[in-house]
Amino acid sequence: MEKNDIIRISNKLFKGINMLVVKILIILLFILFFLLLFILFIPFVYKFQGRGLDEKSISYSLDWFFGLFGYSGCYALNQGLESSINILGFKIKIKEKDKRKKEKAKRIKKKKEKKNKKKALSTEAIQYIMKSMKKILLHLRPDKIEGYGRLGFDDPYYTGMTCLFVESSRGLGWHHLNLDYVFEDEIYEGEIYIEGRIFIVYILYIVIRLLLNRSVRKLIVH
Repeated sequence: MEKNDIIRISNKLFKGINMLVVKILIILLFILFFLLLFILFIPFVYKFQGRGLDEKSISYSLDWFFGLFGYSGCYALNQGLESSINILGFKIKIKEKDKRKKEKAKRIKKKKEKKNKKKALSTEAIQYIMKSMKKILLHLRPDKIEGYGRLGFDDPYYTGMTCLFVESSRGLGWHHLNLDYVFEDEIYEGEIYIEGRIFIVYILYIVIRLLLNRSVRKLIVH
């Protein structure tokens, strides 16, 4: 075999290896792309349940990918907080530390000179930010609210406002609450269940639109 034939064969082999590497990289990029689509379009499901009968307790959870991944916790007055992480169906308990960090008594106060020039906040930017926050809060609104019990605040005014809000929105169909309102005493008895979904792709869309807004960008830069 001549030297030129060896060089020709080695060049073909080198090109073949390069093409193989390129194909592997393309496949990996496609896999990453579809994983990103999974993360963005598969919703997170949050659940909250509160009990205020003989044993007061609060339980909550945040699940993703049909419950294969998630975080859950439960707080009871007698038992404290218990939480765990769910990975592919395997639960890992999180140990809560009993030690509480002490707040430092010493605080260093620094006097800063007041600047004569004050940054003027753009009204248009503030309005756009508030509108975006409203959209996100509406998206986070629960899909299901169910519960029953007796409710009374220390101030009858708040009890009346709660009664007005709950009963006036009953016909909208977004909650099923059966409450007895107590105006003479402070009482919290009953059960409540809340469930909703969070689509990351929608929140990301709102955030991107917010950052692309000219008035908001000026507010961030300045």
